[in-house]
Amino acid sequence: MHIPTINISIRWKLIGAFFISALCPSVLLLCGVPIAQTIFGSLLCAAALAWYSSVRILRTFSRVQERLPYLRPEEAQFHRDELLAFEQRFSHLVTAVEQLEGKNITDQIEPETIVRRTEWRSELATGSPVCGEAVPFPRGDGSHELAQVTGEEAAHQFASSIASVKRELDTIMAQAGNHPAVGIGILEFQQLLLQDESLIAEVESHIKLGAALGEAVDLAFTALRNRFEEMPNAYFRARSVDCEDLRHRMQSTLRGQLDEALVAERVAGKIVICEQLMPSEVLLLVKCGAVGVVAEIGTRCSHTEILLSALDFPSLSRFRELDVRQIDGVQVLLDCQNARLVGLPDAAEAVAAKNREETVNIPVIREPVTLKSGTDVVVAVTINNIHTEVDQAVKMGADAVGLFRSEVEFIARKDWPTEQELTEQYSHLVQSFAERPVVMRMLDLGGDKLPGGLVAVRHEDNPCMGERSMRLLLANPDLFRRQTRAMLRAANEHTSIIFPMVSGWYELEKIRALVESYTGELKAEGATLAPVRFGLMIEVPSVVERFADYVEHFDTFNLGTNDLTQYALAVDRNNDAVADYYACHHPSLLSMIQRVCLIAAEHGKEVNACGEMARDPRTLPVLVGLGIRRFSVPLRDIGRVKLALSELDLPVCEALAERALACRSTPEVEGVLGW
Repeated sequence: MHIPTINISIRWKLIGAFFISALCPSVLLLCGVPIAQTIFGSLLCAAALAWYSSVRILRTFSRVQERLPYLRPEEAQFHRDELLAFEQRFSHLVTAVEQLEGKNITDQIEPETIVRRTEWRSELATGSPVCGEAVPFPRGDGSHELAQVTGEEAAHQFASSIASVKRELDTIMAQAGNHPAVGIGILEFQQLLLQDESLIAEVESHIKLGAALGEAVDLAFTALRNRFEEMPNAYFRARSVDCEDLRHRMQSTLRGQLDEALVAERVAGKIVICEQLMPSEVLLLVKCGAVGVVAEIGTRCSHTEILLSALDFPSLSRFRELDVRQIDGVQVLLDCQNARLVGLPDAAEAVAAKNREETVNIPVIREPVTLKSGTDVVVAVTINNIHTEVDQAVKMGADAVGLFRSEVEFIARKDWPTEQELTEQYSHLVQSFAERPVVMRMLDLGGDKLPGGLVAVRHEDNPCMGERSMRLLLANPDLFRRQTRAMLRAANEHTSIIFPMVSGWYELEKIRALVESYTGELKAEGATLAPVRFGLMIEVPSVVERFADYVEHFDTFNLGTNDLTQYALAVDRNNDAVADYYACHHPSLLSMIQRVCLIAAEHGKEVNACGEMARDPRTLPVLVGLGIRRFSVPLRDIGRVKLALSELDLPVCEALAERALACRSTPEVEGVLGW
């Protein structure tokens, strides 16, 4: 977003207005107008000039003030301190004029709605492609009414609103039965905030000092949000969004405008646009029938993104240039697979999006498939949320659970789940797939995303290469013990437990010793344990280089193509500046995959491919040619991947892999693969 300035066209308009004002008396006198009327006309002209100048200049000031929170310092032409001083200097002028006019100046400065095809790129995306009409989130604005409530009446309404919001959160939690592991932890945190005596006292203090009700709530919650934003840990900084969500809910309750029926009427079948979406609003939009969301602002580890991802809800967020008011009321395409928003897409794009959307509804193939040559392949499912995905995965025909990501059960809670809670959840997963294999991955959390109750002891500039995954569990043995014991208790003879982010035997020796200790504890307690298989995530180049040292000591291996790509190529997959360098089909990556497959085949061990490469139809042929026979994909891709694999011929795939391995660069590989 850019900062508007008083451009040269405005300057010339102002100069012209002053020039006309100065000439006005002379012109009137030359025309024979009496002096009294000349003076009156000149004063009238000067008044019009003053009004015109103030409106034009103050609109610009207000626009600058409005965009200051979203300004990136590196994009500014001047220092951040200068901008803050500017805001403080002129904010009272803007407020004064707005009060005199009885309306907000910035509301008058609407960006022009697009009239031709326009495209934007987002940094965050979830769900499948969708096309529809964009409508704003109907939050409403009752600030004028709240500004009139002060004194004892304000204190009374605030106390009543706290009770109302508590009841509302209880109701939402009861209705979130389909998504308990994700949504409830967020709502529990908001309930705790409502019990914070210091927050309540701060609101009451502002009211006693003469602040209106709406202003008192805004000041207190903004201060609380700022305290969270200043915390060094990214997980706790993300809690600031929950504070803002609760502020919106408080304001809506005070205004009496949170009408679910109204929301449903306006958003059903539509794509909702907003500056920022709150976590509880995600559940509301899903319930009210919205088909997608576009938000200007978003953070990767925020609870909003966790919810959107877990629900597989179509969304695009965190744009660099988009002002959502530009697409209000127009047809838009959410190309979630490519993190792309298209305003006024052409007919062909809309049809293509619809076709991609309908791939989710491909007829279910419940039986395992084979290649054309008769070679068996396994299409397993990647599970993120036990509560929402397990039963669907069984119905969709998943051959197995190729990867269970266990983080969601932890990250959306204010505290750790108990061992018994984890055991019950993992048992449901294992029992749902009966005699089919289930691969459960230990927690893959890091310094940028921590479970409730766990605080980073230090700031990490690069958390992806810091105290993450097994390193984090080794540093927190209580957490390691709790999850391992739960997995061992829930496992059957078809269950595998794999360890992520392992770089060598240094940590593996510690891991194995602790697992043996926890196993001994359970047996001493009289627990009956099934023979569990153990495995590794192959995502660090050091393990690939010495893979022969590990293959005899583990039963199964999961090839994490996403992390292996970023670690092997030294490319942050979340950094747009180096996005062109992130390529899972790089010749070096293909060589690594072939090495792992060959060594594993020599020892009769399984290699399961997961990540984006395993679900992309364009890379399936080369993976098959390199030796991959097991694929773990998201729920919505099971049928599509099964169909694609059933059309592949093994000799053709092997020849294709040989040609790709002979390439020296990624573009050459793309040429071989026919991209």
